[in-house]
Amino acid sequence: MTEKPKVPKFESEAEEAQWWDQHREETAQWVEEAVAAGETTTLSDVLERARERPRRATEPPQKAAKARKTNRAPNGSRVANPNDVIRDAILRHLHEVHSRARSPKTAGLKINELTRTLKPQGFKQQEIARNLDYLVQKGWVREVIENRTFTTPRGTTQVSEKRGYKISDTGIDRLEAASTYQMSAVAGHINVTNIHGVTVVGDGNVVNTTFTDLSRALADMKEAVLREPTLENNQKLNIVADIDSLQAQLQKPEPQKSIVQTLWSGIERVAAVGGVIDVAHRVSELIQPLVK
Repeated sequence: MTEKPKVPKFESEAEEAQWWDQHREETAQWVEEAVAAGETTTLSDVLERARERPRRATEPPQKAAKARKTNRAPNGSRVANPNDVIRDAILRHLHEVHSRARSPKTAGLKINELTRTLKPQGFKQQEIARNLDYLVQKGWVREVIENRTFTTPRGTTQVSEKRGYKISDTGIDRLEAASTYQMSAVAGHINVTNIHGVTVVGDGNVVNTTFTDLSRALADMKEAVLREPTLENNQKLNIVADIDSLQAQLQKPEPQKSIVQTLWSGIERVAAVGGVIDVAHRVSELIQPLVK
């Protein structure tokens, strides 16, 4: 790659103009290569990062080193794998960036920004890179790639790839308290093609083929409960948890009727309000074979 031109100090504007004129080709070549390599940025990006930049980590390097040695995360919890100390630091910092972001575009960081923040804690660049890659592969962090097209001073069109990293919904769920909007993916680890009498419906739920209509009705009921303004948040959380447990029973080739009856009686008693009534009536009709 072309070496960046060394700009001298100028005694006058005329001298500066003459220098840039003499080094026009050299400077244009360097800028073109730097942009193509993604080593440049825009003024709007600089200003946005300045507004959103989180507090720099102030932990002394020896504290991070001690954390790795004792296998404890920054929050004091014990970890089995020493790499989990830095993984925890990466995830928590990305969560902080996400919490401070004013738009989805500013909810992530480039790897050099992440490294610059974590290095004062005693983490090495190689450690940050390999553990960030691990978190991406496991789904805790998402890699965001933005392709930008630009025209160089010579008139050629180039494509620049900008890579950033942001905490995923899975990572957020791990660090934050339980939420009504969390979705489980237990069935994603089961090969249902080998199980007679079950299928996959909706958002990936594995369901006994006999109860596909019931499963869809329960999913509609769950959405109605979450939208219902007359229900308190703790009521919504309890109902949604029971609906999820009921859906789990429908995954089985032979659901346990006693459990279904208990769950449905609790759901029906609390959820028969407002905009939930119609869908609750539909569920009630479809669930009868399991509660009789």
